Amino acid sequence: MESIFRIMTILIYYLLMTVAVSADTEAAQEPVCQQIYTSDSTFDVVHTEMGRHAENEGLHRNILTSVKIEAKHSSTDEADSVSTDRTSWQILLKEIIPSGMYIDPEQIGNHKNVEMYFSEFVDIEKPEFKSDPQTVLVYTEARVSIQPSVSSIQPENSGLTLEASIDYPAHLRYHSPVYGKNLTESYADVVFLPPTVFIKNYGSMNLESGDNSCMMNFPCSASSKVNCTWMKVDITNKELNVLEFRIPVGQLHYALVVTLLTLTVTMGGAGYLSYIIIRDWPSTDDKKQQ
Repeated sequence: MESIFRIMTILIYYLLMTVAVSADTEAAQEPVCQQIYTSDSTFDVVHTEMGRHAENEGLHRNILTSVKIEAKHSSTDEADSVSTDRTSWQILLKEIIPSGMYIDPEQIGNHKNVEMYFSEFVDIEKPEFKSDPQTVLVYTEARVSIQPSVSSIQPENSGLTLEASIDYPAHLRYHSPVYGKNLTESYADVVFLPPTVFIKNYGSMNLESGDNSCMMNFPCSASSKVNCTWMKVDITNKELNVLEFRIPVGQLHYALVVTLLTLTVTMGGAGYLSYIIIRDWPSTDDKKQQ
């Protein structure tokens, strides 16, 4: 009887926990940000796409990200009023850099077509187990394409397309050594999640419209001390752009062997150099003859 009561208690506990987790998940669900607002127009985002991959091998990689946002006119306003200036639309990527990875600010300073805002100092010498995740804002200009309406009767045919291609160098940190018993345990995994995408248009952004939950304040540029309001755009295939890196880690299982071997080679090399120096050192008689 007591065992049955215990089983029932456990089942009720797990049921309550499941309900609580479901409620928290629904409450924490992010809003769907699928509209673009300008000073005189509203666009519905109809297609979003992100591509992401890494180049090179080892601890030094190059991250390449492409973003495409397609939107259609959703009101009876004139779509041609949207700014077609190639430099007027800007895309911002909010990257969360994991503790096992870092971006060198000095290296980015010499990189073309991309600017980054670092909220805190980046210590490139720290290993993974002494580092924390960091937020980095990546700025780039968007390539803009305007599709004007075929007729004033069907303004919804008009559209707006924003595209950007971004690449920057990133580096993996050294990890803490482990007591591995097989080859699988000789590697550590670093997971780099896809960024959150925001857009901003100089002079045409209607900040009074739209869902406030889709608006965020970030620095206007990487070097600016003034904040601007950016619009979030949800990317439909975002979950497909998770990057995973496997890097080798030290094996504490071989620590004694490696230590003894290192000491032997070091002391042997030092002894040999000492022997050569003493052997070729001029004697007192040689100095007198000179």
